[in-house]
Amino acid sequence: MEIKYIKCPKCGVTLQVKNSKNEDIKTIKCPSCQSTLKVIFRRNPNGNPNESLSDGSETRYGAATSQVSSFYLTTDGRRYALPPGYNTVGRRASDSTAKIMIDTDDRTMSRSHAVINITRLSSGSYKAVIMNAKNKNNTYVNGVLLEGDDAIILSDGDEIVMGRTTLKVKTI
Repeated sequence: MEIKYIKCPKCGVTLQVKNSKNEDIKTIKCPSCQSTLKVIFRRNPNGNPNESLSDGSETRYGAATSQVSSFYLTTDGRRYALPPGYNTVGRRASDSTAKIMIDTDDRTMSRSHAVINITRLSSGSYKAVIMNAKNKNNTYVNGVLLEGDDAIILSDGDEIVMGRTTLKVKTI
């Protein structure tokens, strides 16, 4: 049985999530604020949570964040820094209001597609939480559709698909 500790992005309560059924994604309700949260348990092809994935990245269990000092997104060889605070991510356009504008011709990526909130924890490390920016185009995190008021904690190596544009989350 796998256990992951996460903080509810809405109320800040720390939750212990048990994955006794070996699910890749578990949907839970925060007992404090009643928010619906999706917890992603990434597995490698062999199913052993203590091994590295075949692409060389490590699976992450336990605390939702480790000693992360900064987050950034990568796509097509470009790197986009995510500073602390709310970062609206969207397609670069002259009328875009996004703080992080992605250079792409993908018209299925909205000009304000998603919001990634970077917050500093009491430990000094940072966490990143992605939410919808209330647009009409879909956002996926590791293949999971981000719906309505969903908020998903991001980890190094997570894959975000906005429209048809794929972004990777990287940490330092």
